[in-house]
Amino acid sequence: MILLLKGVPFTLTTVDTRRSPEVLKDFAPGSQLPILLCDGDAKTDTLQIEEFLEETLGPPEFPSLAPRYRESAAAGNDVFHKFSAFIKNPVPAQDDALYQQLLRALTKLDSYLRAPLEHELGREPQLR
Repeated sequence: MILLLKGVPFTLTTVDTRRSPEVLKDFAPGSQLPILLCDGDAKTDTLQIEEFLEETLGPPEFPSLAPRYRESAAAGNDVFHKFSAFIKNPVPAQDDALYQQLLRALTKLDSYLRAPLEHELGREPQLR
């Protein structure tokens, strides 16, 4: 998605992990998908891939996709990870705990989205 938004040409290779695990071990043994290959170097952590793409493919050649305000970047960091853990959980006994963790992450994001940022308060103090 990041590559599309930046307008960068790329090759997408889909892998059926049930049939072709041999392909994966050559690039990043023991890693989960997605995998980004750049100049022979494999990146496997989603956040590291995102940071790498933003640093490598930044302005002026490509648009920046980073949030303008630092606190905005951190506001929803946990949501994807908590959601993934919840929906991929193979142990039913952990469902409730993972669900509660996801709810806390969503509540944190909701609180952030409802509160004005510092620069907004500077322009409109009545937002407090």
